[in-house]
Amino acid sequence: MSIRLSICIPTFNRAAFIGATLDSVLPQAGDDVEVVIVDGASVDDTEAIVRAYQRQHPRLVYEKRERNSGVERDTHRAVEIATGEFCWLMCSDDVLKPGAVDAVLGALAQGHEFVVVNAEVRNRDLSELLEERRLRVYEDRVYRADEMERLFLDTIDYLTYMGAVVIRRSLWMSRPNDEYLDTDFVHVGVIFQRELPGTSLAMAEPRMILRGGNATWTAREFELWSNWSIVVWSLKNFPEAIRQCICPQYIWLDLRKMVLQRACGTFSLKEYDRWIRPVSGWRRQKFLLRLLAVFPGGPLNLLNVIYFSLRGSRGSNLVALRASRFYWLRSGGSEPAPR
Repeated sequence: MSIRLSICIPTFNRAAFIGATLDSVLPQAGDDVEVVIVDGASVDDTEAIVRAYQRQHPRLVYEKRERNSGVERDTHRAVEIATGEFCWLMCSDDVLKPGAVDAVLGALAQGHEFVVVNAEVRNRDLSELLEERRLRVYEDRVYRADEMERLFLDTIDYLTYMGAVVIRRSLWMSRPNDEYLDTDFVHVGVIFQRELPGTSLAMAEPRMILRGGNATWTAREFELWSNWSIVVWSLKNFPEAIRQCICPQYIWLDLRKMVLQRACGTFSLKEYDRWIRPVSGWRRQKFLLRLLAVFPGGPLNLLNVIYFSLRGSRGSNLVALRASRFYWLRSGGSEPAPR
């Protein structure tokens, strides 16, 4: 039987989680589904764990690379060696809900070129529900090829998460991606660089569980959001007003976001000197951000925790604040030395 869907999973040092991921995926994978794992040279027990599953599941493909080239290059490699008509770009620590694969196959049977799979968000050990659905869509939405702007506006915030993407493999392979590799958002560049050839679907029902507060890139968050702005503003097929609606051309012009970044411990003089100081102009904003970069993170963290707690938030912002090196319960009330 030909492979209809390849679940493509890049991984690196995820021995603690990849077993749970495979336990949720493999029982749902019928004869028309394969799982492709590309390992970016893990040094933990990831390989041993995957090999054990591979002995029981002949449609589990595993390739270990000689060096860590980054999640995006490993993702692209997984798509390269996949044999399925469609590829689901799944993360190696997330979990599929029962019936997820059948739901995606059913969506593909409707003839869509691209599917956005919704997810609920839980904490790191999956014991607490943080968000019922990350994509705020409450009924399935179909987008024609000439409705790319609506698709972009409806889904782009959620699509910072690559695990939501199911795309025709030939479409991925036919589009240039070199300028987007190493930005952490190659999928956004591939999908939105020009009009898709057919319909797209945003699924309302969450079919995955996203493990909040477990991202490997947390320490690089300011760099990622700077890259996010670069990718969004590279999409010249969308009017400037639409790109501005998603994010400012320089992400650091959003002072409220920058205060949160400092409170989470992801913005300091290091990030200021790399991303902000070299930009010409913006003297007043740069002066304020220079002050923010050295402002004690502990008080900012506490104020933000109080703010989001009073709002009843259990989402990603509060998770990030509590994971911060500035979180007061983490250090008994004392603030670590600034970096």
